[in-house]
Amino acid sequence: MFHRQMGRKMAGPKKHEVPAKGANETRAGTPPGHFLNPDLQSDTARFLAEVKEAIRRREAIRGRLV
Repeated sequence: MFHRQMGRKMAGPKKHEVPAKGANETRAGTPPGHFLNPDLQSDTARFLAEVKEAIRRREAIRGRLV
């Protein structure tokens, strides 16, 4: 009886599916969230674009060094 049940149900964490890279991105140029005014929204969008560009440059440099 013991061997029949072995391996059917294992304890441990359940597998979590990783969403596709663009699955949780919002519309292009529009940052997520609620903004008090359009100036804050455009500043946030610009900041996010600059951070993403800096990350892209760092990854490109790291790729050349490896």
